[in-house]
Amino acid sequence: MSSALSSSRIGLVQALTACIFWGLMPVYFKLLQNVGALEVVAHRIVWSVPLLLVILYFRKNLVGLASALADRRLRLAMLASASLIAANWLIYVWAVHEDHILAASLGYFISPLLSVLMGRLFLGEKLSRKSGSRSQ
Repeated sequence: MSSALSSSRIGLVQALTACIFWGLMPVYFKLLQNVGALEVVAHRIVWSVPLLLVILYFRKNLVGLASALADRRLRLAMLASASLIAANWLIYVWAVHEDHILAASLGYFISPLLSVLMGRLFLGEKLSRKSGSRSQ
């Protein structure tokens, strides 16, 4: 019982931390208003690569990256995914710079709902009430 309690407390702290970061992110991007949105996103991309490599090194999974990059089809899928994520961030940072913070926040609220809808329509995903993380 004590490990379940501490696990739920850790989850609560993680959820609150994520909410605080997401809530403060528009403030951070607004402070960077003198820097172009494209430059902000470019820095995000460039600095993410070394961080990813460090994480993969400590998780002993650099071989997994090498095998993923060796597969042409997977490489193209990752390129498409990365391009969509970069476009998403570029639009978000631009929206904050142009004082469309409420619209950008609403977009981030609606985005997962649209992803579920597209998964249902185009990939035939099934919806259920069961949560994958709960044990019943």
